[in-house]
Amino acid sequence: QGRENCKTYLQEHPEIAKEIENKILITAGLDKRISKEVPKK
Repeated sequence: QGRENCKTYLQEHPEIAKEIENKILITAGLDKRISKEVPKK
């Protein structure tokens, strides 16, 4: 119930979703450019 409401809210408010995503990446110490790269094995 709450999970679905959150998903709907974030789909309707992409600017808030992007802000949350950026804060998570910063907290985790990740850079967007790094996260898009495919790791080489």
